Amino acid sequence: MAEFEVLAFAGAPVCASAFTVSLVRLHSSMRISDSLEENISSFYAELRRLRAIISRAESDPRAFLLLDEILRGTNSDDRYTGSVALLRQLTGYGSVVMVATHDLRLAGMELELPQSIENYHFDVKVNDKELFFDYRLTPGICSSFNASLLMKKMGIKV
Repeated sequence: MAEFEVLAFAGAPVCASAFTVSLVRLHSSMRISDSLEENISSFYAELRRLRAIISRAESDPRAFLLLDEILRGTNSDDRYTGSVALLRQLTGYGSVVMVATHDLRLAGMELELPQSIENYHFDVKVNDKELFFDYRLTPGICSSFNASLLMKKMGIKV
């Protein structure tokens, strides 16, 4: 229940009848941006951040890692191959890793490493062509697809 621990230490209410809490060191790879001034692409900036996260995970088993859309600055095949390799590597260090992804192939790693990987998702309900989010973490891979509805609402002919 690592997500409850982070919320508790942040001062948020925790919806649980009981839990044990310990300190973690939070590291993330989110909102990575490029720098024209330093001649660094967003992809290279993310690789540098991931290198730092790997180093932290190797040296600190209490690291809590948050990764958002890993390797989004490259093509889909390289992104998938690199993400799988990174997750295999990180699962060996004992750190807790939460990954936000829309890649259904990456979510399939739960079958390969069921002792290390669990899938959860946020679902959306559609009512009269409007989307409603309940923001509840639900076990499994999301089976509702709402991007087409959103694209149509924005004038994209899908």
